Amino acid sequence: NSMTETHFKNIQLQVDANLKEIKLTKLNLQDADTGTLTSSGLVNLNADKNFPVKINLLFKHLQLANSPKLNTHMSGKLNLTGNIEKALLKGNLAVDDFRFILPSSAGKKSIPELEIIEIGGNNRVKKSKTNKNVAVKTTKPKKDLALQLDVRIKIENQCFISGHGLESEWYGDLSVKGFANAPQILGQIQTKRGSLELLNNMFVFNRGLIDFNGAFPPIPSLDIQTAAETDAGKALINIRGMANNPKLVLSHDPVIPQDEIISNLLFKQDKKSISPMQALQLADAVNLMATGGFGGLDGLSSLRSGLGLDRLSVGGDNFETAAVKAGKYVTDSIYIEIEQGLGSESSTATVEIDLFPDIKAEVEFSQQSDSAVGIKWKHDY
Repeated sequence: NSMTETHFKNIQLQVDANLKEIKLTKLNLQDADTGTLTSSGLVNLNADKNFPVKINLLFKHLQLANSPKLNTHMSGKLNLTGNIEKALLKGNLAVDDFRFILPSSAGKKSIPELEIIEIGGNNRVKKSKTNKNVAVKTTKPKKDLALQLDVRIKIENQCFISGHGLESEWYGDLSVKGFANAPQILGQIQTKRGSLELLNNMFVFNRGLIDFNGAFPPIPSLDIQTAAETDAGKALINIRGMANNPKLVLSHDPVIPQDEIISNLLFKQDKKSISPMQALQLADAVNLMATGGFGGLDGLSSLRSGLGLDRLSVGGDNFETAAVKAGKYVTDSIYIEIEQGLGSESSTATVEIDLFPDIKAEVEFSQQSDSAVGIKWKHDY
């Protein structure tokens, strides 16, 4: 598939047919790795009943996208029942892994407007930039198949969204209703862990919620809060609103003016103490926040991808406390993270093991031979 950059191989198809029915005895295919899709089904050739159909689909870690910006595998079962006029696609899918890299900002391309003459119509012509007449033959639209959807999508581990300084992992439960030409997505996705590099600081996620309310087109609402320590207290970034027009608000605890917050984040001092060059940087940063822009090191995303890691971040308030964190899922339920500082004895390793959906064990080792074991319990109401 040229759009998703997926490749399938070892395709096997067996069909048995007679005057009454077409039987899909076997359909097997494999992706570029070990994922598979198997299917079987039946199409009844009774025209009076609009050709009833029943097809089963079984996904086993099938790769559905393999582009540089989007990669995902899914498992589960789907059943297609109905006829050629109205059908239902129903089942459950689990996201085995998902990675999406936010695209780079790009200016909108100008789309030329064409003059159109409708053949058989009243020959009205649109004015355009091209000053050319283009005749377009219109045909009566065909009646579309009414494909109703009832699919549940479960996201538990290894769902990563990164780019523009963002490194985050999410989990959630979604249901897809409605029809194929106007799907309605309901449910929520929440952050498991995450950070946002902005204004030379690493903001750690306090909460993150993406809520789909069933509207079409499916534009979710956002409720995200990140925090970073400053010399004056704690800086907070709240991102709220619809995903196509979110509002970013920078605040501080205790309350101080926004330019003071940015000055503390950028230079670790108030704006009265900064140099003229720093004042220019401060003005630029204030403008960035006022326009809702995001900065960050996209190079980290490329490096993380090149190293085959699931998470890579750089933190610390200054040169002495700077540290690099690198994390990787070794299995679906075991996550290992290494933190390396600049000091000679500043390495730590953390192992997280998912014991149950709401309970995980955490083991931490340090270079000084210290270790700690803990149990974490989390439940969402």
